[in-house]
Amino acid sequence: MTARYLPLCLAVLVACGDKDTEDTSAEADTDTDTDSDTDTDTDTDTDTDTDTDTDTVDCNRVDTVVETVVLPACDKETGRWQIDLTLTGWSNGALVHVRDTAKNDWGEVHTVNISNDDECTSVANASLRTTKKSEDARDGYSYFACDNETLTWWFEVYNTHSSIADCVVIGHDPSSVAVPKDGTDPYAPPGGCRVFK
Repeated sequence: MTARYLPLCLAVLVACGDKDTEDTSAEADTDTDTDSDTDTDTDTDTDTDTDTDTDTVDCNRVDTVVETVVLPACDKETGRWQIDLTLTGWSNGALVHVRDTAKNDWGEVHTVNISNDDECTSVANASLRTTKKSEDARDGYSYFACDNETLTWWFEVYNTHSSIADCVVIGHDPSSVAVPKDGTDPYAPPGGCRVFK
């Protein structure tokens, strides 16, 4: 009986195989290359160097010149002559001379107020109150009545170094005082005055 089933056993043994020799090597290559180049080096150097150097103008070096002048007018209600000028450059003072150039018998000189601003310009103005010749005339008062239409005005403007920077003439007869004939007239302009048009 034993010999009869021996071939069958051998057949089963061959079919089943040896468990010890079964290839259980399921080694899989799980090595996944996760080395990714994450170099995000960005140049964040922003050049914010802006040139804020602004040239500063020295207003004391700007030539002082009469830019505009309005023929003085007199308000008959208040009895005042109003004088207005604008200048380029700064000024530390100005004088206004006035004369009746039809008669040439009287002349006056008055101080003009100056206001300098940050833009290297100036405003000059004066208000002359009319008065009678019997009264004491002084700076800011004028013997010339409001109805006088033959007045000639000239303006001496001084720079910040107290030198005459400009001189302009306006009114009835500018040519009569634009160039003084001699130096004896205390109310004559210093010379070189230009007729303002």
